[in-house]
Amino acid sequence: MDDDELAEAVYNLPDHERQVVQEMHSRVEQVVALPAVIFDDAQPMLIRQSCLDAFYIHVRMLAEFFSPLPKKPRPDDRNAVHFTTRNPWQPQQSALDRLLTVARDVNKQIAHVTTTRIGNGAEEPATVLLLDPHSAAEVTDAVRQLWDDLVTHTDVPWPRVGLFPVWTDEAGNLRVRLR
Repeated sequence: MDDDELAEAVYNLPDHERQVVQEMHSRVEQVVALPAVIFDDAQPMLIRQSCLDAFYIHVRMLAEFFSPLPKKPRPDDRNAVHFTTRNPWQPQQSALDRLLTVARDVNKQIAHVTTTRIGNGAEEPATVLLLDPHSAAEVTDAVRQLWDDLVTHTDVPWPRVGLFPVWTDEAGNLRVRLR
């Protein structure tokens, strides 16, 4: 299937499937693109920090998406398994483990205000979740590996990285779905 056929196939999916495909593909694209901004010294520090936080939050979301279903899944959660029912997929474990390790740190240091993040006011200092170019490359490589593998095992069309860099609605606005 060429890129135009794939794009048409994605847009012709039932709305609930297309939303997940677009959402997760957007997160993959952002994880791949954000390190360039994070390590760009010409960018204001606030922008770099915001991109760092977004990078980690998206990695956490992707780790949960690529993981096998939990024992008690929530009925409204969607996972890669929901899209690979006819063609069973097992994520590459070392790549998934890399993301899950990051996700655990993100929970304590970015997604929630915890003493791990801010220190406990006594002898326990705050810990810092840092990103260097080497670890960024490891994480983005793991994301790409899992995504590329999922694309070959899915029951619905998933775009490759770089095919749709920004998702927009029919009017050309960036897609952010708020309730």
